[in-house]
Amino acid sequence: MACGSGLTPILSILESLSDAQLSSQHLLYSVSHEPEAPFKNRLQTLANKGLNLLILESSSQGRIKNDTLEAWLSEIQIESAYACGPSGLSQHIHDLFIERSQRLGHATPKFFTESFGFANASASSDVTLSFKDANGRLIMSKQKNGTLLENAEKTGLNPVYGCRAGICHQCIAQKKSGRVRNLKTNQISDAGKEDIQLCICVAETDLELTINERTVQ
Repeated sequence: MACGSGLTPILSILESLSDAQLSSQHLLYSVSHEPEAPFKNRLQTLANKGLNLLILESSSQGRIKNDTLEAWLSEIQIESAYACGPSGLSQHIHDLFIERSQRLGHATPKFFTESFGFANASASSDVTLSFKDANGRLIMSKQKNGTLLENAEKTGLNPVYGCRAGICHQCIAQKKSGRVRNLKTNQISDAGKEDIQLCICVAETDLELTINERTVQ
């Protein structure tokens, strides 16, 4: 199972396998918006060779759930499971597989994980965030723990994003004023206008920024 840019290492593993080996492999790829999924051609090539592929669009289908696993795997017994994605995904997937194994009377699979992201994105609650969308709508809120992307989502906004790890740059927003801290470098910006990545920043002072929202079809 992979989420966002967590697909990269798992894709490398799958592409190293023979066609015969691929036929016994299963890949669930969770991506925010399927048309934006990276490596779609390479994934389709693997599926044509026998990989059991399921692409889950999280923006419309939500988080991976027990029902998702049942539809994808039926009652197949899994020996080993690999998960790569944002912090929190691996534990969620691990818990789902333990529940599934107990329900079906299977042995619990060996579980391997690789995570990215910012588990401790602590932020000051004394800071006011002012989000403005492309239509000029202004939403203000006190900052909560989590990145600016997560804070924007908590207000009901639907910002454009991709990897949530500072890699793809799809979540770029324009900061109008205020200082932010980059969680990857721990550097604090100046107070002027600049483009920032919502998924790897928290506010250090009151902040005003314009975000790009995803268009709902």
